[in-house]
Order: sequence, then structure tokens, then C-alpha cells
Amino acid sequence: MFDENQDQVVNTIGGILFKLMPADAVKIIATGDLGEESAGVSIQWRTAAGNSGHFPFDEQPFEEIIQLSDAFVSLRNLMVADGHDAWQGITFTVERDGQFDVDLSYAS
Repeated sequence: MFDENQDQVVNTIGGILFKLMPADAVKIIATGDLGEESAGVSIQWRTAAGNSGHFPFDEQPFEEIIQLSDAFVSLRNLMVADGHDAWQGITFTVERDGQFDVDLSYAS
């Protein structure tokens, strides 16, 4: 699905999320709503017991959120340059075992 440059961005996103994953989480999910030059990013996680969590406002990993925003926009731009349609939303899920899933949403 991804070419070499896109794959590098995907690996960067996965690495950021894996680093942020709390010890009791089995997966972490970043959702991005993209504008022209930036993305609004939210992060949540799930535990083995099925509970979900998120960072309280005063504990937000702001530097990583900015990095994720930049990476989401970069990935979209690389994909558009490669002939893909522009997407406006992304859900990037990383599992504890390193597996990941990427869902893209397009304007109707």
C-alpha cells in the first residue's frame, strides 16, 4: 500500500505511538482530521480489560502530537504526489505486538 518514502513516514508514526503507549495498554489509537497544512490529533488507548484511556489535558504529549500532525500531513502529501486521492482523516492503530492498522477517510 505504501511506497518507500510513505513507509518511512508510517514507521515514524508507529514509533511515536509505540513510545507513547502506556504500560497497561494493548493498543494505542491516533486519529487525525487533516486540514491543508496541519492535522488535529487525538490519542486514546485500550487495555486488555477493554477499558479506554486518554491523556488528561495537562499531561498531553504536545511535542509528539505536533510530530504526528506533521507526519499525517506528510503522508497524505506523499500519497497525493503518487497519484492517490487526498484523504481528510486517518486512524492509526498500533498493537502492543507491533502490528498496526491504518484507515483513511475521504470526503464524500
